[in-house]
Amino acid sequence: MATSTSRMLLALWALVLLAATVQASGGRALRQNSANNLPNCNKSIPGADEAAAKCPQGGVNFVVCITGSAKRGCRPSNNGAFPAAACSSQCFI
Repeated sequence: MATSTSRMLLALWALVLLAATVQASGGRALRQNSANNLPNCNKSIPGADEAAAKCPQGGVNFVVCITGSAKRGCRPSNNGAFPAAACSSQCFI
């Protein structure tokens, strides 16, 4: 009985810590690599046209890297955004 109570308290403590982390991050902890918050690539974003030209054509949305080590990279948006370390400016098409 004491073991199950200890496990229950430990699980509750872990849940409280997780909730506190998510709240402190403003929810960013859950959507770290999301492509949903990226701007739409359009004519006003310099370099977006060259990067978008590398993406396959079709009905799929893509994330395009404009600056960084992944410059001119293209990946399906369901794979998420490029890591910040590899791409400092990105948008979706």
